Amino acid sequence: MHRREGQRTHGSAAPQAAFRRHRRSDHPARTQAEPRLVGVVKSSRARNKIKHWLNVHQRERAIEIGKKLLEKEARKYRISLKEIKEADLQRAASEYGLGVPTI
Repeated sequence: MHRREGQRTHGSAAPQAAFRRHRRSDHPARTQAEPRLVGVVKSSRARNKIKHWLNVHQRERAIEIGKKLLEKEARKYRISLKEIKEADLQRAASEYGLGVPTI
């Protein structure tokens, strides 16, 4: 059995790890689920459906967390969320580069 030790770069051997592409993700929940699910499927269509499902649920979770944080800050300053105008929410969301807020 042959073992591949590395590849040649500029006439000298280089470790094989130097040529691997490492995928880094900022989403810990996604990194846990993705290798188990996406690595098992064979077709790209199934893989894309799984990724879509993960993205949708991750977005829903982020929206829930955002609502809780907004409510917490409002309570901190003793402001009711009903008192905040829609235009103010839109302006704050656009300042942070976000889309239309849904409350």
